[in-house]
Amino acid sequence: MTAAHTPIKGDRLFRMVVVADTHMNQDENDCTSPFDVNRLANARTRHIVHAINAQNPDVVIHLGDLIHPVPSLPSYGEAATQFHALTSALDAPLHLVP
Repeated sequence: MTAAHTPIKGDRLFRMVVVADTHMNQDENDCTSPFDVNRLANARTRHIVHAINAQNPDVVIHLGDLIHPVPSLPSYGEAATQFHALTSALDAPLHLVP
């Protein structure tokens, strides 16, 4: 490495945020999860999107469990729509890991 390419302490190539387990629901008032904590999933995701934007990352990576309803439930499609609607407010590109 030349001196021009030597990383300086504190310099970063990029900033990223990793998030997982949003477990979003099909709407604010309906939850198919047996766990009460998941009733707040959409509001929690909205809060996290705001917090992520405040950090100004270059990329956001979601590790999975995007939504709670499993694909066999009728509410699956609406939950996926809600996830995309809420995360569309992210300022950085969102990458989903299957």
